[in-house]
Amino acid sequence: MRWMKRFSFFLSWIVLFSAAVLTSCGGTGKPETETLRPKSNAIEKEYRRGPFCVRLLVDKDSMSIAESVLLTLEAEVEDGFEAELPRLGDKLGEFGIRDYREDPPRLIPENRILSRKSYTLEPFLSGTYTISPMQVRFRKKADGSAGGGSGTSDDLLWEHEIATEEITIQVNSLMEKDHEQLALNPIKGPVALPAKPISPLFILLGLGVAGVIAGAAFLLFRRKTAANRRQGAPAIPAHELAYRQLQEILDEQLIERGDIKLFFSRISDVLRGYIENRFGLQAPRRTTEEFLSDISRDAPFSAEQKGLLTAFLRDCDLVKFAEHTPSQEEITRAIDSCKAFIDATRGGAESVGGENTGTRRVGDEI
Repeated sequence: MRWMKRFSFFLSWIVLFSAAVLTSCGGTGKPETETLRPKSNAIEKEYRRGPFCVRLLVDKDSMSIAESVLLTLEAEVEDGFEAELPRLGDKLGEFGIRDYREDPPRLIPENRILSRKSYTLEPFLSGTYTISPMQVRFRKKADGSAGGGSGTSDDLLWEHEIATEEITIQVNSLMEKDHEQLALNPIKGPVALPAKPISPLFILLGLGVAGVIAGAAFLLFRRKTAANRRQGAPAIPAHELAYRQLQEILDEQLIERGDIKLFFSRISDVLRGYIENRFGLQAPRRTTEEFLSDISRDAPFSAEQKGLLTAFLRDCDLVKFAEHTPSQEEITRAIDSCKAFIDATRGGAESVGGENTGTRRVGDEI
């Protein structure tokens, strides 16, 4: 009988210990630590309302443009209820969704049901990204319901709703950081080559050939320049050319035809071509990040003009590369920004090619 008492005492301790472990894992309703372990700079939010709980975890609040960010959304309900997590497309705000995972609803301690969705997000450009609030809906299970976010077309059946907060993530450019850390590798020592004297005859022959080539190139250049002066039409001022090109784009009615991406690409090319013609900067053949990095150092623009140009180019890139669909207000703002930058920098009506030919306001027709 003594061994039975000891066995009963030992079994009671095992039961109490198991209950304590289960309570510590599920008493607070939080997910398992191995699945959601936030980093030091992670964003973790929890929202509770009655028998419902929503958690939002973003594994970092700042990142470089070459990194991705993991966003996890959880809904936890008591048994007898079900949750519907939001359905996202191929984008979340200005982020693109690179990968997606949805775990099936499962039972956790305290007889609660946990649903989870995870998204791997990647940025397109540097800047401040905002994730808008997301709605999670709850309701009681109907008899025979599968539960766990199966969803229904009748939205009136969802009785409760919890919205997350707006989340802000900073995406940093690699260029500024890389420029600060650029360093040349040590130069290796010279490699000895067998010394061979060069014949003076070869030197004279090489100089003669170089002189002939240089003379021929000079003659061709003079002939081409003279032909251009005789046959070429008067040069058009850079701002007038840009106004004409912008008016031609508007006349094509690309917006009305739904060619939004082509429209923003064309007006971006117009402004880049104007900058090259007006200031000699190689804008059309450089990425936005490279060009903005150059003008931050030595471009002849004021701070206001730089800000206007930066906002315009990044808005165009969002439409061209990030598949952003602009509103009518954003389209109008892009056109006005393009015209405003040209008006602010036209100066003394400098022409394409560097000649001053007048100050006729072609842009007033737009």
